[in-house]
Amino acid sequence: MKLSIIGTGYVGLTTGACFAEVGHDVTCVDNDEAKVALLKAGGMPIYEPGLEELVQRNVAAGRLRFTTSVAEGVERALVIFIAVPTPPLPDGSVDLSFIEKVAREIAEAGAGVTTFTDWWAYKMEAYDAIPFNAALLVRKGVLVSLNSDDAELMRHLNQEAAKTVKYGGLTEDEALALITINAARQLGIEKRVGSIEPGKDADLVIFDKHPLSNYAKVLRVMIDGEFYFDRDRDMSLRAEREIRKKALLERAREREKKQTPAARRRPS
Repeated sequence: MKLSIIGTGYVGLTTGACFAEVGHDVTCVDNDEAKVALLKAGGMPIYEPGLEELVQRNVAAGRLRFTTSVAEGVERALVIFIAVPTPPLPDGSVDLSFIEKVAREIAEAGAGVTTFTDWWAYKMEAYDAIPFNAALLVRKGVLVSLNSDDAELMRHLNQEAAKTVKYGGLTEDEALALITINAARQLGIEKRVGSIEPGKDADLVIFDKHPLSNYAKVLRVMIDGEFYFDRDRDMSLRAEREIRKKALLERAREREKKQTPAARRRPS
């Protein structure tokens, strides 16, 4: 896959080199001309054990390259990682000017961004996935969507979108677009999905409250016009399923007793 990493500090350069090492085509972008010149010449602006050899090996293999042009990085990439600093200001707030600058340049290059929202503290690679991230990009004209690589979190991206309203000041429509039509546009399938319009696939979720509310429950899920989940039906079947579950557990216990030698059985 063709990737671009914007920012070649400890996070960006290490991430880019590792992606290249496993076979991806990586372009690392930095606005520091001296740093880019050093990297192109085989030098190393930071120290990380084994990183210099990793970079040199992948540059020689043609999987890793460096440039000062965001437009070039965007043009070459299917996926873009933003790994620029967000240092603290004297008043304790976060300096977002680096992200804003990159966002403007990405927008000018016609690229989109997909990002986490409020999952910035659990590892260095995600440190800039702050609650303001998506909103800043939207305000700079970038086509933005939200994503997760976690199967559980994917189930409630609507609540992730709500964070952009609370922290970033987006409107409700802008927040919902982050998990619907924007993602469809980035994938090039907006003519089929992403909004409720005549002629599009009927992929719908019906909530009992506003979908950005933490209290909203899913009532129905429709995929390609067919109901895959109905809360009323699910509730009506729960008692029956609980009885079946208990019966299956009892059968499993009885089978275990028969297979366990009498001398090893624990007293009940």
